[in-house]
Amino acid sequence: MRYLDEDLPLPHFPWMNFALIGINLGCFAYELSLGPALQPLLITYGWVPEHFSLALTHGEIPVLSPLLVSTFLHGGWLHLLGNMLCLLILGGDVEERLGAVRYLGLYMCGSLVALLSQTAVAPFSPMPMIGSSGAIAAVAGTYCIFFFTLQDFRVTPQLLSGRIERIPAMLFLVAWFLFHLVVGIYAHAVDMALSSFFARIAWGAHVGGFLGGMILGPVLLVYQASRRRSRVFGDSQLIFGRSQSLPR
Repeated sequence: MRYLDEDLPLPHFPWMNFALIGINLGCFAYELSLGPALQPLLITYGWVPEHFSLALTHGEIPVLSPLLVSTFLHGGWLHLLGNMLCLLILGGDVEERLGAVRYLGLYMCGSLVALLSQTAVAPFSPMPMIGSSGAIAAVAGTYCIFFFTLQDFRVTPQLLSGRIERIPAMLFLVAWFLFHLVVGIYAHAVDMALSSFFARIAWGAHVGGFLGGMILGPVLLVYQASRRRSRVFGDSQLIFGRSQSLPR
């Protein structure tokens, strides 16, 4: 016998989100231990759009390992802590909605989309790209889709309850996205020198990751819902005796 409350969502500890934060911190600790050998590591495993584009131009297979490794490398304490703070704030809610495995898929696929977006914007850039900003941008995009609804703007007596608490976070994320979009377009239009602070930020990766997350999150959620429906249908077959055998 199954009770109805068994189908209600249970509190979920975001262990995958904390695992990703731990991996990023561990990788940064390893970077600090390298000393002078750190720079060659960043050049080898940072994603360089120029290397990818030139390989395709010459009909060669590009080295793809930086697509995976570069997202766990960071260029300094400020870079690392800023990214981990955003992941800590946003990641738990998104993981609770998607589940741990699909949340990991969102994180990694979001990073991939972000890197390729920046490559499309500046295909022959020689600057190595490192950091989890693109993956976190995807998490932020998914967060907006999952929790930003018209119900957030309904005026209720409980102004600090429910979705109302998420309004400041939504406004921040929308402002963040618009800022990156406008500055990214400006940086690309004026072709600023590589020594410029704004030119050293992968604006295309941030915008691409955010938009990718807005698409990937709902797709993963729909897939999750379809899997749940198929399991419930399978249970009903067993209950009503329609299945002749059990999977081995």
